Amino acid sequence: MSPIRLTDAELDAVMTAARPLAPHLRDAFLQQVADALASYTEIGPGIVARVCRDPPPRGRVDDVNACATAAPITAKRAAPVAGRQGRCAPQ
Repeated sequence: MSPIRLTDAELDAVMTAARPLAPHLRDAFLQQVADALASYTEIGPGIVARVCRDPPPRGRVDDVNACATAAPITAKRAAPVAGRQGRCAPQ
């Protein structure tokens, strides 16, 4: 595969999309993105954003896609439910 030329902003978008993934999943995600981008004759910010948001399935990527599309933790989601103990709470 020939090198893919990205602007600084496009490369930053790819790296930002990979950042929330667990370190052991980043390589597979980045390879998926590179493979998908290689299929385009012209690459721009919209293509990069779309590929990072919806990488094409390939091999065992369920973990990668699940992490990439997981909803961010917000204050509402992070707040404990009153009266319920978490898995790590003392029994």
